[in-house]
Amino acid sequence: MCFKLFTQRFDSAVMLDFLRRLIRQCTHKVFLIVDGHPVHRAKAVHQWLEKHQDRIRLFFLPAYSPELNPDELLNHDVKANAVGQQRARNSSEMMANLRSYLRSTQRQPHVVQNLCLRETRCLRSRLVCSLFNALGSNGSIRFHKQTPICYARKA
Repeated sequence: MCFKLFTQRFDSAVMLDFLRRLIRQCTHKVFLIVDGHPVHRAKAVHQWLEKHQDRIRLFFLPAYSPELNPDELLNHDVKANAVGQQRARNSSEMMANLRSYLRSTQRQPHVVQNLCLRETRCLRSRLVCSLFNALGSNGSIRFHKQTPICYARKA
């Protein structure tokens, strides 16, 4: 699971920073599933992706389909467990709580995988299965917290 916490407005500069970090961390091509947020479709992002098409490719979810987005359950989990259980006194404490919770989740990939595999989200599971079928049997799945992003890559 990869994530980026930020306090500024989510714009193409934030997205591009995340994408740069993402391909720097991955040795194989990244297949990134995103929703229809305007930043994901921004011209600057599109141009950057064209220059790095050998390292990363975006797939867009259909409009108005949060049930296909695995990050929605992760968002709920973070809100309930990182933010809801420990009330922060200020924004820096809240960021520290979020970072700590997300890092602990990174060390437990089965927790993130379980969010994807819940039977109540069969449409989302079908989407992930379709992606893995496209990748072949040696795929792995990763999630990005902060923007609705999930990506899978070949191992």
